[in-house]
Amino acid sequence: MLLPLLCATVACSGPITDKADPPLQARSPASAQQAAGEYIVSVHSGTGPDLLHKLYEAYGVRDVTDLGGGYYLIKLQHDPGLAAIKQKGLDSGKVKYVQPNFSYRINRP
Repeated sequence: MLLPLLCATVACSGPITDKADPPLQARSPASAQQAAGEYIVSVHSGTGPDLLHKLYEAYGVRDVTDLGGGYYLIKLQHDPGLAAIKQKGLDSGKVKYVQPNFSYRINRP
């Protein structure tokens, strides 16, 4: 009883081919666009959004978003560049790492 049903299902499903849909590919950081004035900041335990507001207030902090796990997205009105943001954070002793906020898109081959 199940064998005819199984055969009918396989026959109706169409031919089996080795071709699969191409995988989706993300842009590499080199080809990704940096969101202007936005940085992802990794902080030491006990550091929160209030301290980041104060630390970067000279650059006009527009927003600080908690991304979880000690990571924050900071958005600045006046962007002094990655080197200045990183140096200020590291000098404070509260920031572990800073990187630009890259905008990634799916590239379909």
